[in-house]
Amino acid sequence: MASVYRDVRLHDILLSFHLAFKSYHALEAYARDRDVVSIIPPGSFIDAFERHKLPFEISDGKRAG
Repeated sequence: MASVYRDVRLHDILLSFHLAFKSYHALEAYARDRDVVSIIPPGSFIDAFERHKLPFEISDGKRAG
């Protein structure tokens, strides 16, 4: 595994993470504007989405699903 990253610079790895996580915030805004509920697995590092336990209730009080 270490050999895969031998010629990769730390700033390139961090930029890749930045772009990926920033994209999740754009995706969350897109989904929110269209009333789409996103389900993120427990333990995920993605912090763009609101966390829910299943089954959950949406903010308007209606049950999802």
